[in-house]
Amino acid sequence: MVISSDNQTLASGSWDETIKLWQLDSGALLNTLSGHTGSVRSLAITPDSQTLISGSFDQTIKLWHLNTGALINTLSKDIGAVSALARQGAVAHIALSPNAEIIVSGGDDGIIQLWQLATGQPISILTGNLSCIYSLAVSPNHQILAAGNINGAITLWQLDTGACLGVYQVHSAPIMATVFSPDGQRLISGSTDGTIKSWYVEADTLQALPIDTLEYSDAVMSLTLSADGKTLAAGGADGTIKIWQCD
Repeated sequence: MVISSDNQTLASGSWDETIKLWQLDSGALLNTLSGHTGSVRSLAITPDSQTLISGSFDQTIKLWHLNTGALINTLSKDIGAVSALARQGAVAHIALSPNAEIIVSGGDDGIIQLWQLATGQPISILTGNLSCIYSLAVSPNHQILAAGNINGAITLWQLDTGACLGVYQVHSAPIMATVFSPDGQRLISGSTDGTIKSWYVEADTLQALPIDTLEYSDAVMSLTLSADGKTLAAGGADGTIKIWQCD
């Protein structure tokens, strides 16, 4: 799930290969987008609330006009020599840099790939991660990339250099969602262990102890924060969406 920066639209992706757009305040269904041939695992919206980006198990990333639902572009993992190591894995998660210049994708091949949003061209790949990647988040200052793995660990990377900053075992099951707070001081993670945890991020490291833990009734599959950081929405394997007001 993802909430547009104008707090008007919530987008949700599904195993049925579709994307649904909802009016955030009323919950009314606005549109259903079809085009993927695999489950839609991850979504992002550009800061201007104009473009929706979707990552799918069909190994593609699609760009859509948020208002009209029209398809803009499809990025395939098999384009360009830079993608040679990443041709077999599904796109389990995508993230958009806060300056809306770079799309980050990762999947079951354990490889992180960077793309130019404007051109759709691949930039580079980050290797060295040995676990399937189920979630990604980029810090507001564009410096830190957080990857949630199948083994319940979070890996931090320096985005511009590709250097690995550390691996932190924070959950007991796969981490399906990670999101930074707007000030970049917290990283929130959601897991199939049924918990949502909030962590301090200081000096490019993750604190060993969580600030807070929220219990969910089932596996946590997605998380999103509103642009002001005051509303946290979580989607669970039980088919529910739960919303918290954050301090």
